[in-house]
Amino acid sequence: MVNLIKKNINSKTKLFFDALPYMKNVPNNNYDIALDCMCSYTLKVNDFKIYIRNVHNILKKNGLLYIETLSKKSDLYKNYK
Repeated sequence: MVNLIKKNINSKTKLFFDALPYMKNVPNNNYDIALDCMCSYTLKVNDFKIYIRNVHNILKKNGLLYIETLSKKSDLYKNYK
C-alpha cells in the first residue's frame, strides 16, 4: 500500500492528515489521499463506520485511504483493553 501511495503522490496531490474532530469542516471531494496513523483504532464499530463514511466524502474519486493501526497481537493493543 505504501508503494501505491508513493506512486500516486506528485506536486498536485492533496493529502489529508488531521485530527478526527476537524473532518466536519473539510470540503467534500477535496483530497487525493487520507492518512490514518494510529487514529481510528480506538473507535467503536458504529463510530468507525461514521469515520469511514466521512473519509469517503472528503476523498476525490479514486482517492486512497491508508490506515496504520495496531495488531491485536501487539502489547499496546492488549494493554488498551
